[in-house]
Formats: sequence, structure tokens, C-alpha cells
Amino acid sequence: MKTESTTNMNTSSETHKNRSRKLAGWWGYLKYFARKVNQWSQHNFVLLIIGSLITAYLGPRIIAWSDETKALREARVKLAYEFSDRNTEFNSKNNALATLMWQFQRQVQLDPGALKEHRLQFQKEYLTRRLALDEMAWWWYGNLETRSNSLKLTGEESQQLHADLQLYAKSVEETVNALMELSDYLRSDKFDVTKDSEGTYDKLWTKMSNEKARQHYFRKDLVIRIYALLAKGE
Repeated sequence: MKTESTTNMNTSSETHKNRSRKLAGWWGYLKYFARKVNQWSQHNFVLLIIGSLITAYLGPRIIAWSDETKALREARVKLAYEFSDRNTEFNSKNNALATLMWQFQRQVQLDPGALKEHRLQFQKEYLTRRLALDEMAWWWYGNLETRSNSLKLTGEESQQLHADLQLYAKSVEETVNALMELSDYLRSDKFDVTKDSEGTYDKLWTKMSNEKARQHYFRKDLVIRIYALLAKGE
């Protein structure tokens, strides 16, 4: 009996020890897990703080950079549109002068006896329109190049713009010069439809028209090229 009782006590003690070891093992796991959770929480908290600081520092700068880039792009597009509009205005005023000369010649043909009166009226109208052309024809593309300095063009872009504007200025000069030979003839005493047996007017008109057309398409190509340069990325 004593032996059996001793055996039962030993078995009970061993069982208790096994349970204690299991509990200790589980408790160790729990402490390990709790420690990892705490470390993870601290780590993510630090990351959260760092992320907040980075956002607070970079956020406004990214927004400012984006706004500046957008404003710069809009300024370049605006200048490109302005260049195209100015060229259209020049073409319009230039064509109005050509139409005025054609109209004067037709009036004299229909009423040659009133040549003097028609010429005085023509000279007055021609001078008014020519002054209006001169007021806008010679300065604005130079001003455009000056304004382009604030658009952060690359060195290559600035060189191309400068070269194209020089070509544009030359074309404007050639276009105005094409008008002058015919206008000088019409305003002089040499013009008399009753004595124009050699067709001087027709020859000068054809010469002027051909040069005007050539320069018109030349400037059109320049406008397209300059627009593409300034509005790049749109």
C-alpha cells in the first residue's frame, strides 16, 4: 500500500511539473509576442512620425513646384498664342494695303477723269493704314524674345527662338518692301491708266503678290515652329 501510495504521489508530482512547464512555455510565448508587438508598435510610431515630418516638409514644396511648373507652362503657351495672333494681325494690315491699291487702280479705270481726286484720297488712306502697320510691325517680336527670358528656355531653345525671330523680322521687312514699289508708282505722276500701255501696274502687282505670298507661307512655317517650341509638352 505504501509503495502504491508513493507511486501515485510521484505520478501526481510529475504531472504537475509537466503542466508547470507547459504553462511556463505558453507564458514565454506570450511575453515574446507582447515584446514583439511593443517593438512593432514603437517602430511604426517612429515611421509615422518620420512620414509626417517628411510630408510636412516636402508637401508644400511639391505643391509649390507643381504650381510653378503649371504657371510656367501656361505662360509659354500664352506667349505662343500671342505670337500667332500678332502674325495674323500683321497679315491683315498688310493685305488691307494691297486691297487699297487694287481698289484705287479700279476707281481710276472706271473714272479716269477724276484721277487727281482719287489719288489724293488714296494717298490719305494709304498713309493712315501704313502708319497703323508700322506701329505694330517692327517691335513686338523683339519684345517677345525679351519676355521669353523668364520662361526658363534651355540654351538650345533660346538660340532657336532667336534665330527664328531674326528670320521673321527679315520676312516682315521683305513683305513691306514688296508693297512699296507698287505704292510709290501709284502715288506718283507716272501712274495714268490712259497711258499705261506697257502694263506697268499689272507687272508690279504680280511681282508684289508673288513676293507677299512667298513671305506669307514662310512666316506661317516660322509661326508653327515657334509655337511648337514655346508650347512644348502641351
